[in-house]
Parts: sequence; C-alpha cells; structure tokens
Amino acid sequence: GSALQVPRDASAVLVAGPKRALLAPESATLERYLDRGGHLMVLLDAGRDSGLDALLTQHGIQPARGQIVDPEGFGQRLGVGPTVVTVHRYAKHPITQALAGFTIFPTVRPLLLLGQPGQGRPLPLAISSAGAWAESSNTPPYLRDADEVGGELCVMALATGDAHSAPPSTPGATPKPEGATPGYRLLVVGDSQWITEP
Repeated sequence: GSALQVPRDASAVLVAGPKRALLAPESATLERYLDRGGHLMVLLDAGRDSGLDALLTQHGIQPARGQIVDPEGFGQRLGVGPTVVTVHRYAKHPITQALAGFTIFPTVRPLLLLGQPGQGRPLPLAISSAGAWAESSNTPPYLRDADEVGGELCVMALATGDAHSAPPSTPGATPKPEGATPGYRLLVVGDSQWITEP
C-alpha cells in the first residue's frame, strides 16, 4: 500500500496546534521521519488532544494534563492573569540563544521529562517559575490541589537521539562527515500561540 511519508528532502516538519487529534497513520509517519534522522517541532495546546502523546512520551517528553498556572510569575505584574506564563529561565542552547528577557506563553500545557539526566533525558529549554503548578481545572478561581504537580515546570523541551535508519543521500544535500550517524531532533512546546503573539 501507499503509506504516508514525509518527503526525503524535508529539512524539518512543524506540527503547530493541531485542531484535531492526528490519526495513528499520521503519527506513525512522523515516527518514521524521526527514525531516519528528521527534525520535528510540535506546538501543543492545553486542553486539546494532539494524537501525538504516545509518540512524544516514547521520546521522553510526556505532555501532562491541564495547563500551567503561575500566580507568582511576571505575567501577574503585566496584568495578563495567572494562566499566561512568562518564562525568563532558559537552558543555554542554540535554540534559546535569541530568547532574551522573558517570553510570554498564553496557555501552556506542562511537559514532564522522562528518564535520568545525562542518560538520554530530554533537555528542558524553558521552565516556569517555582510558584507555578499544573492546574486541572480550566475555569477560575485557580487554587492548587494536593494532587496537582507544582514547582518549576517544563514549557519547552528538546529530545535528540540517533537515527535508526539513515536516509539515502539526497542530491544537492550537504554531505555528512564519514561515519557520522544522522540524529533526530524533537522540539516540543506546550503552547502553540506563543510563536504568533507579539
């Protein structure tokens, strides 16, 4: 049969705030793309099923339920409310190099990182303030319940790894060094709106 596939010459794929859950064949297509060393960026939304939770969790980034509420964050000083998360702590990485000051995330789905640090665990690129928590209710007032995870929560994470099957060389592509194995990159952000907000 003709399986869905990402074109071999695609340098990256962006899944930005899907309005409906991706179907299993679509998720499998993205997994095959990562397996051959692809670069995938997924922008999630709180309260919306992307259909990608299993794929992301398999790579160590588990989208948590709920949304991040940060009543102590800088967003409160801006008068935007506790569900608008402002991040000012970033990992030192080329992806976050241009992020200076603070970044506004309008409604964030928290990301849980699986695995042990230094042993293939994804890198948290942006985290909330220590006063934040993963709120299970989507209506105010927001009060932290005992079963809601709190503290510095991951807003943006990067998983990398070795490709399982190297793609054939593409005409015109920059050749990789001899013996190099292409690796995949999976960047996940718990909010799709931040990229379009001023």
